[in-house]
This record gives sequence, structure tokens and C-alpha cells, in this order.
Amino acid sequence: MNPHVGPVSGAAPDRPLQRIEEIRKESEGAEMRIRIGCCGFPLRQEEYYKLFPIVETQSTFYKLPSAVSAERWRQQAPRGFEFSVKAWQGITHQGDSPTYRRYGHLEKPENYGYFKPTDEVRRAWSQTDNICRSLGARWVLFQCPGSFGPTDENIANLLAFFKGFVRSKYRFAWEPRGEGWTDAILSELCRKADLVHCVDPFAREPVTKGVAYFRLHGCPPGENPPPAEAGGVSRSSPLSIPPLAEARGHPANFVKMYSYEYTKKDLEFLRDKCAGFREVRCLFNNTSMHKNALEFMAIMS
Repeated sequence: MNPHVGPVSGAAPDRPLQRIEEIRKESEGAEMRIRIGCCGFPLRQEEYYKLFPIVETQSTFYKLPSAVSAERWRQQAPRGFEFSVKAWQGITHQGDSPTYRRYGHLEKPENYGYFKPTDEVRRAWSQTDNICRSLGARWVLFQCPGSFGPTDENIANLLAFFKGFVRSKYRFAWEPRGEGWTDAILSELCRKADLVHCVDPFAREPVTKGVAYFRLHGCPPGENPPPAEAGGVSRSSPLSIPPLAEARGHPANFVKMYSYEYTKKDLEFLRDKCAGFREVRCLFNNTSMHKNALEFMAIMS
């Protein structure tokens, strides 16, 4: 294993901030094999930047920030810090999805999501791309709802959407969550569209090799998560139950899923999973993401 785990390799949760900053300086410019961070900011941004080398932006999925705000995030971040952008839901989620509750009114909601060849989806990407440029992002995550299955239409739209992108600009991670996505279908689509198959490594193996994009959702290892289309945890209220979860009768499952705290044995398992890839992005998305991410960085040092 490469000892360089981002700018704060070896920083345990109880290490003094001075030591964390020293480790950052020692590691600047080192070849990055793995970057560990969180999905969203679980603490103030200026504090987060001192601890982690990467963040996956969550707010960009619900509503894109202004270019001015994105540029401010970039300016506040230290040299070498990496932004991964979760693409705006207008690309992936249909206009009747409850995830638009935060966004407000949509004109022609039927034209949004599922990578449809519409002006609305093309504009959604253009706006996402502008924010990625402002942030200097290297990765873009496209997370699909559970209702997005492997129909002929969905497959054709996905391939057409990604056709023609300049690959040297971004790496694209795709997290499909619906049923029916066999490994054969996933492998063919990821190959044709040049996508990295994003997974929770405790749930399954990715079909793509070499480069991994892991999202740790907190579901107890070995147990099935609640239905994927039931939403995600709000970053503004880390302990809140997703709004659709209660309506679907799954509040207990969701609390169990996101509130799960990874054990040392879990993190050692994760270390072994990462060892099979030459490059890894590992983003924690549970309510203990801050603590678990730092513990994993210590294990990987």
C-alpha cells in the first residue's frame, strides 16, 4: 500500500491540529493513490479543509450554488484539495421525484432526469459543468434513483448523454441503484461510456477495475439497505430521516442504515478492498462520517 493517504495521512481523530497540519505539509506533492473524505461537510468548511484531502459536494445535487459561491469554496481550500461534484438531479431524477422538494417549481418536469435527450437535461449538465469548472473538480458523480432500470430507452439515453465528453477533463462515476442491472449490462455500459462503477464496497464489488469510487452509506455490513429510491440523509440535519422514508414505512431502517458506525474490523475490511485498485476515492456518507473517515485514514497510514 502506498503510505500517502492524502494530505493528512496518519491523522487519528485525537491528534492535535498542529500535527495534522505538519502531515499535510509533508505529504504535499506526493503521488495520491487514495483520497478519503466525506459526502458533504460534516463540520465547518475551514475545519474540514484542515483534516481531509477531498469532499463530495452534496448540495449540488439538490440545488446548484452560484458560480461565486463555488469559486469561494475553491479559494478557501488548500492547495491540492480535491472536489468531487454530485451532479444536479435534473440530469438523473425525473421531475416528480421527492428530492426536488428543496428545489421548488420545475417547468416541464416530465423533461427532467433519466439522461433524457431534452433541453432541460442538457441545460442541467451545462449548469453542473459550470460549477465543476469553478471548483476545479476532477470527479463528477451521477447517482441514479432506484426507479431508473435497465430499459432499452434508459440505456440508449445514458450512452447518448455521455457520448462526446472530453475524457481528460473529468472522471465520471456512476452509481446505479435500481434492480435488474446485471454485471454484464453494467460492464458494457461502463466500457462504452467510460464510467467508473460507484458502489458501497460492503454491498458489492464494482464491475470496473483499476480505479474505484466508493461511497460508504453506513448500512451494517451483511444487511440489506432500505429501498434506494427512498432518498438520502440531509446534510443540513445529519440525524434527520429522509422525508420519503417515513412515508414508505422505513424510518427505523434508515436510522439504522445511516447511524451505523464502522468498527475497526469493518475498516480493515475496507482497507483490503482498496488494496485491489491502483487509485481510490473513498467517501463516507454515514452520520459518523467525520470520525470514521479519520479512523480509516489512520489505518491506511
